[in-house]
Amino acid sequence: MIRPATMEDIDTLLDLAEEFYALTDMADIYSFNRKSTRFLLKAFIETPDAVLLVAEIEGCVIGGIGGQLMPATYNFDKKMMFENFWFIGNDYRGKCNPLKMLKAFEKASKDLGACMILMGAYHHLKFNALTALYGKAGYSPTETIFIKEI
Repeated sequence: MIRPATMEDIDTLLDLAEEFYALTDMADIYSFNRKSTRFLLKAFIETPDAVLLVAEIEGCVIGGIGGQLMPATYNFDKKMMFENFWFIGNDYRGKCNPLKMLKAFEKASKDLGACMILMGAYHHLKFNALTALYGKAGYSPTETIFIKEI
């Protein structure tokens, strides 16, 4: 089941986010901060211009997807949803339908007035599988982001 996150989900989401973060390139640049991430998750639940959904299996939260609504870069009359994170616990990968999470995120984004969604994919974390999933859902690649520690 996919549903909006509640405050009761935050501790579980923190654990899942920390597990996921350790796999990212950013983990080599700065450490995971539970206090900051707790603040972010709470803000996404409380802010009307954000979406935070959780995936559940048998009442257990196994993943989350969150993003924030932003003005479109070249037309402030339009809004776009920027996905900030999407993770499924390591123990549950392959046991849930990520396309259901994505479709629920799309619906929530559209309900907030977004005309488009920007989704990301880490190149070293099942990039080809995620690219295929995005393609199946109608997304097309548009930009690659590069990071550098400074």
